[in-house]
Amino acid sequence: MKITKMAVYLSVFFASILSASAFPADNSWLNNVRPEHPRMIFTKDNLPLVREQIKTIRKKEFENLQRSVAALPAVPAVKMRQGMVTPKPDGTYKVTPAALQAQRLFEPNPAKAANETALMFLLTGDKQYAKLAHGWLKESLKILEASEKYQIWADWQGDSRINMILAYDWICSELSAAERKEIMLPILDYLTNSRGSGKFKFRRTISSPKSGNYGENSMLLFAGFAAYKDGIDDARAEEMLRYGVKLYTDMLDYRDKLSAGSGLLTSSTVTYSFGAYPYASFFFFHLWKSAIGEDVAGRWQQMCDFPNWYDFASIDIDSRGRILYHGIGDLAHEENRYKTHAIYTHLAQTVHFYGKIRPERMANTWAVLKRLPKSLQVFAREYTFLPFALTGFDPAEIAADHPQVTPPAYFYNPGYGLLLMRSGTGPADTYAAFRFGGKQFNHQHYDELSFVIYKNGFLAVDSGTRCSTAQHHNYAAQTVAHNSILIHQENEPVAPFWKPWGFQKDNTPVMNHGGQNSVGNAKELALHSHKDFIYAAGDATMCYSKEKCKEAIRQFVYLKPDTFVIFDRVESVRADQKKEVLFHALNEPVKEADKLYRFDDANSLFIQTILPEKAISTVVGGPGKEFWASGRNWLPEGGKNWDKKYRLTGKWRVEVADNAKQTHSEFLHVLHAADLRGKNSTSTGGTTAEKAWVEIKELNGSIWRLEFARKGPVDLQITRKTPDGKTVYSKHCPAVIDHRP
Repeated sequence: MKITKMAVYLSVFFASILSASAFPADNSWLNNVRPEHPRMIFTKDNLPLVREQIKTIRKKEFENLQRSVAALPAVPAVKMRQGMVTPKPDGTYKVTPAALQAQRLFEPNPAKAANETALMFLLTGDKQYAKLAHGWLKESLKILEASEKYQIWADWQGDSRINMILAYDWICSELSAAERKEIMLPILDYLTNSRGSGKFKFRRTISSPKSGNYGENSMLLFAGFAAYKDGIDDARAEEMLRYGVKLYTDMLDYRDKLSAGSGLLTSSTVTYSFGAYPYASFFFFHLWKSAIGEDVAGRWQQMCDFPNWYDFASIDIDSRGRILYHGIGDLAHEENRYKTHAIYTHLAQTVHFYGKIRPERMANTWAVLKRLPKSLQVFAREYTFLPFALTGFDPAEIAADHPQVTPPAYFYNPGYGLLLMRSGTGPADTYAAFRFGGKQFNHQHYDELSFVIYKNGFLAVDSGTRCSTAQHHNYAAQTVAHNSILIHQENEPVAPFWKPWGFQKDNTPVMNHGGQNSVGNAKELALHSHKDFIYAAGDATMCYSKEKCKEAIRQFVYLKPDTFVIFDRVESVRADQKKEVLFHALNEPVKEADKLYRFDDANSLFIQTILPEKAISTVVGGPGKEFWASGRNWLPEGGKNWDKKYRLTGKWRVEVADNAKQTHSEFLHVLHAADLRGKNSTSTGGTTAEKAWVEIKELNGSIWRLEFARKGPVDLQITRKTPDGKTVYSKHCPAVIDHRP
C-alpha cells in the first residue's frame, strides 16, 4: 500500500485544488490550526466541561461507553467472520452481500473499538485506554487492507475511517513518531488510492458537494486535520486538508442555496436527508471549532432550518419508532417507513450549534424533539463520541416549557419545486405533496407536476419501487409511475436513469410511455396560501420532448381540510398524440358513477372528472399489469412473493384521456379524501370562452367556486360562500410566488 514518490500522490490533488478558492480565499486559516493534539472534536479547551457532564447529563451515555469498552477482548485482536469471502480460481474473491463493507468482515469492529477506547482515555485520563486504542488502531488497518484485497468498500459512508482518524488524534500525544507514522501513513496512502482519480478501480462512494458528501473524498478533511504538520507526510496532509476544507465549504454553500431557508438537504428522498446527509454539515462545524478555534455554524443556516424539513416531511412515527414519509424519489415503497435512529442526534446538534446564536429559532426544534417517542430519544450508535461533544444540549430541556410554535401553512423548497401541505399534525389529518418546478437532479424522478395524498393511508401514491430489476429505471423513475401527465409519442426512447447495482442487462429496446425526458427544466408559476387553501401552479413543458409537447401546466389547489382541485392545460404538437392524466392507487379502483372513481385504503379518495367533456377513463393494473408501461409489466425482484415486500407500490391506476382529436386539452378534477367509503362532496363545472370553472359543495354545506384561465398566464379566482350563499371572500391568485405562509 505504501507510496514513496511524492509526485505520484501530489498529482492527484494539485489539479483539483490549486486553481480553486479556499476558505478563506487566502488559506490564512492554516496558520490557526491547533498545533497540539487532541485537536479534533475534543481539545484541552472543551474537555473539562465534557468530563463534568459525564457525571450529570451524559452519565447514561458514559455508562454505556464503559460497558462497551469492558466487553472488548483484553488484548486487541479481531477475528474474521467465516463464510464471508471465498477465493475464486482467477485469483479474485467472491464476497457475500453482507460483507460488501470491509469493516463487517471482522469482529469486533476494530475501528469502533479504537475510537471508544481512545474516547475513554480522553474522558478518564487513564493511559491504559490509550494503550488499548493504539492496539485497536493497528488492528483497524486490516479494514483498509481487506478493502483493497477483496475489492470492496471499506465502509459505505466513512464510519470506519472517521472512527480511526479521530482515535489517532485523541491518543496522538501518547504515541512516538514511529508509532504515529505506523498508523497514519497507511491511512493517507489508502485515501490517495481510493479516490476517483486514484488507483483503486472497484466501486466506492466518492461523494461530492452536491450529494451527501460522505465516502472517500470527504475523508480527506479528517485525515488532513489529523496529520497536519505531524511529520508523517506534511505536504500530502496539507493538500488533503486544503482539498477537504474546500469540499466541505462548497457543500455548505450549495446546501444553503438549495435549502433556501427550508432545511431540505440535497435530496427530497428522506432516507438520505434524514439519515447520513446532516452529519457532513455538523462534522465540519465540529472540526473547524476544535481545530481552528472558530465557531462558523452561524455562517450557514441549513442545519438551523433542518428541523422544519423533518417536521413536514415526516407524517407520523409508529410504535416501533419508524417515520412515515410521502414516498418521493428513490424509495422502495415497502411501507414508506424509515427508522432513522439518527434524527435525535441531528436535532440535538441543531440545539448545540444554534441554541445560543439563534434562540428565537429553537422553539420549533424543541417542539419536534418533544414529539419524538421515547424510543427515538436516544443518540445514534455509529458515532459513540458525538453525545459527549454536544455540550450545548441538555435533554432535560425537552420537557421544559418553550414558546408556543405556530405551525406554518406549508413547506416549500424551490430547488426541488416541492410543496408539502397538511390539515394538521395528527394521525387523522390529511397530508399532501406536490412537485412543481424542481431544478435539482439528486435521486429525482421524472415526476414533475405529480402529487401524493395521504389520510390514514396512501390514497394517491407514487408507484413502483427502487429495486435491482429493470423496473427501477424503466418504470419507477418514469412519469408513468407518478400522478402526473402523459403525452404519447411513437418510438420515443425511454428517459435515462441510473441502474441499480447488480442489475442484469436487458437489451430489449424500451420506449417512453408518454412521459418526461428531462429533469430540472420545470418552472414554478404561482404559490399562494390562505388559512383555508393553498394554491400552486407549475409549468413542465420543457420536461417533455419538444416533438410532442407545446404546453404542460398544472394548477393544484388544496381546499382545507380534505379537498383538492387540479386543473391541467396540455397542448401536444399533433392532434393524434394522446394526452392523459394518471391517478395511482394501492387497491383496485371502484367506479362509483360516470367520471367518478373511489380509491380505498384505510380511508377513501373520490376522484371526479369535470373536464374534458369527452373524457375516456381506463383502469390499468391487477395481476399481470401491476406496473404496465411500454408494452410490458415491470416486476420488482422477489419472484411470486414480491407483493409481500413491496406493499405501497401502487398496483393500479386510472388513466383519464381526452378522446377528442385536438392538440389543446384541459383536464379538471376534484379529489375528496373521506372516511372509508364515506360521503363525497358534490361538484359541477364547465367552461366559458376564457375560464374553466368548478363549483364544489362541501359536506358541511360550504360552497367553493374556482375559475381558471384557459389560456395565457395562469390565473385563479377562488370564492367561498356559506351554506346559505353568502360570500365569505373572493380571492384573485395571479401568477406570482408568495413565500409567506
